[in-house]
Amino acid sequence: MSEDGRIAVVQNGEIFNYVELAAELRAQGVRLTTASDTEVILRLYEREGIGCLRRLNGMFAIAIDDAREDALYLARDRIGVKPLYFHDDGRRMVFGSEPKAILAAIARPPVDRKPSTTTSPSTTFPRPGPSGRACGT
Repeated sequence: MSEDGRIAVVQNGEIFNYVELAAELRAQGVRLTTASDTEVILRLYEREGIGCLRRLNGMFAIAIDDAREDALYLARDRIGVKPLYFHDDGRRMVFGSEPKAILAAIARPPVDRKPSTTTSPSTTFPRPGPSGRACGT
């Protein structure tokens, strides 16, 4: 999660070149508070936008929720080692890296879109309203 709480990143997988990317970020003055490849994705995204994904070498499924851009980005590695499934029922979008996570999520009511400090195999967001933001946010 970004310091201002407006960008959240969740991922399943591994970024093989995150140590080199972290060293590059530190050399540019970016303070990393963890040794996590997910934090490296967040900091790269903050600096470079969605184009940062081209720099990632690994097997991954990633979700980036950016309230500044009013966007939710879903991405997976180029080869598709880590799959990314989603379901949009007209009220909400559900995504995960396993079909059983999608099935479990659609059986539950939507969750509040407020940022959380915990992650799970699937995340549920209410369907965006006319402005692109989730209804009620």
